[in-house]
Amino acid sequence: MKSTLLIFTLATLGIHYIINSQKEQVYNKTTSIESSYNPEIEEINMLDVFHSNNNLAFESVELISLETLPDVLIGEFNQLVINIDKDIYVSNAGNQPEIFRFNKQGKFLNSIGNQGNGPKEFQSIEDICIHGDTVDVLCKMGNKVKIVGYKNDDTFLYSKSINLVAYSFEWMSPGYILETSYSPVYPFRVYMTDENGKIIDSFLPNTTGFPMASAEKNFSRIGSKVFCKESLNNEVYIAEGHKLSPAYNINLGSFKVPKEYFKSDPMQAYQLLQGRAVALIRKYFETPSNAFFHIRQKPKSTSGVKDLIDHIVVLDKNTKKIMKRSFKVQSEDLFKNPVSGTLNDEIVFLIYPYMIFSDRQAFNLLPIKNAGIIDRLKVDDNPILAICK
Repeated sequence: MKSTLLIFTLATLGIHYIINSQKEQVYNKTTSIESSYNPEIEEINMLDVFHSNNNLAFESVELISLETLPDVLIGEFNQLVINIDKDIYVSNAGNQPEIFRFNKQGKFLNSIGNQGNGPKEFQSIEDICIHGDTVDVLCKMGNKVKIVGYKNDDTFLYSKSINLVAYSFEWMSPGYILETSYSPVYPFRVYMTDENGKIIDSFLPNTTGFPMASAEKNFSRIGSKVFCKESLNNEVYIAEGHKLSPAYNINLGSFKVPKEYFKSDPMQAYQLLQGRAVALIRKYFETPSNAFFHIRQKPKSTSGVKDLIDHIVVLDKNTKKIMKRSFKVQSEDLFKNPVSGTLNDEIVFLIYPYMIFSDRQAFNLLPIKNAGIIDRLKVDDNPILAICK
């Protein structure tokens, strides 16, 4: 019951938690400077996001309509990875997980992989990552995870087992970076492996007081840099080489999750969050010139879903100017589903057709290059991507 209350509270903020029933395994539990950064000696950029009055606006918006076919239907997407110069990959959430590949014009190319228990199949899709022409799928298998690799034309390449239960991952040549979240089974929250899945490094010591882990998307990547965030942590990180470095400290003020939360039992943790306003970092990624943050705020200690506020925050890394767009979570704001950034300093949003038709007037005010796409759109079609600059 205690755990159920906490899960419900966090779910209203968009965070899904898992009760961890794993038995203790043998890991190296020695914390060292090499395996975890020391925040007292690192220089961290402090960002005050709530007090910015600069409205986020875009100079241009280009649309990509993802082709709709009878067997290619995107509902609640689990992950969307885009390489704007090549292809677009969407993993579908639900009971029948699927991965669809589209070209940069939105034309469907092929599906990737199959659900199943075989060595060439995935039981579930926790996360996907793309490197070159390879599509890696992270799926859970009991007290470990499996990475199943395919060529982007659906040719099976490999299956690798890693002795961790991770909920998010990313490719870091020549291996992977994985997040085990706040699970007391593991002494650290972030692990790096070689290309075969052997653990070679660990970061962010775990001091959690209760057996819960969050199932969220922690990583994004542009080039060789991987961007890492945790919803309950107001610091975000950049991983490159064999180093995880703090990039920004988000000043959440009184909305910051208290340190006591991480050392509490489930009932104490529930009471801490129930009795205060909190804010969580849902997404973080960067482009060459900008840093992007998606922050969800519960403004009142007694507020429910109807009072949640989302903030889309963009930092110009050259001028240090912060721009922000804020709206109620239950609104149909056209920019409520940020996806990623690009090497061309663009931000990509996913927009469902019904959102456009419900507020066509607001949509028509946007500086859209190819608005004619909308004339061919139906309300139940697959979503479109808005490439914003």
